[in-house]
Order: sequence, then C-alpha cells, then structure tokens
Amino acid sequence: METMVPPVRLYDGYTYWVVRMARLMRQTMAERLTVHDLNERILGLLMSVGGSNLTTPSAIANYMAVDRAIVARTLREMQARDLVELQANIHDGRSREIVLTAQGRALLDIGIQCAHENNMYFSSLMPGGMAGDIRLHYRSIVEAQQDTPKGQPLLKR
Repeated sequence: METMVPPVRLYDGYTYWVVRMARLMRQTMAERLTVHDLNERILGLLMSVGGSNLTTPSAIANYMAVDRAIVARTLREMQARDLVELQANIHDGRSREIVLTAQGRALLDIGIQCAHENNMYFSSLMPGGMAGDIRLHYRSIVEAQQDTPKGQPLLKR
C-alpha cells in the first residue's frame, strides 16, 4: 500500500515565515539607518568596537559572522568618514587597535536608538509577551546549531 505525502505549500513552512520576518525587519531597519547615513555593516562594526570592546579585524569579523575582507573594506570607509581610528596597542606596540572617534560614538548612539525603535515596533505587532518567547526560542535554536562540531551535519537525523 502506497502512502500519500500531503502537498506542501511554500508558505506553510516555518522557515518561510522566519525568513520573511527577518527580511522585513532588516528592510525596516535599513530604512531607519539610511536617514542617518548609516548601514548595517557600519552599525555592526560600531557595535562591535563600541559595544563589545572588540578591537581587531579578526575579532570583529568573527563577532559579525562575516569575512575579514568585508571588515577591512568597512573599516577603510569608516576611517574616511572619521568614525574610527587605528591606535597603537598599549600592550604590544607592534599591533594596532580600532577605536571609535567622538563622531563614531555619536553615530553608534543613533544606531542603537534605531535598533531599539525597530525592535519596539515589531514587538508591538505581536500579542503580549510573545516577542520575548520568540526571541528565546530563536536564540536556543541558533546556539544549539553553533555547538555542532565542524564537519558534522547541522541536522540531527
């Protein structure tokens, strides 16, 4: 006896709605940032340096989950805009650290405000208390996948 597999529609899947929501949130955030001549890459780097005290391109690339080349390109752009500067490392004079300028710190504050407004807006669209539950759920999924050893499949079968 042959078992019938029910048809699956794209919009029935969990992944479809997670991706749609992420795109919508990123698009809305991009619109907020553009008003202040900011973008996601620059804000990510500002937050890495100013919020997480990361001072090397490798540490920032790892934190942002991007390639070092993207960090290097963004750093050059930010230096040209006087948002960051490179200073000699006080512990090791051979290396340099990335630090925010006053203008970079001011733009970081604006970016954090934009992120807060974006989060509040989307949280307000969900039934009471649900936003926190969803955030914890997504975080637990991401953390579980990050714990998967290199070379092992992400999906458990």
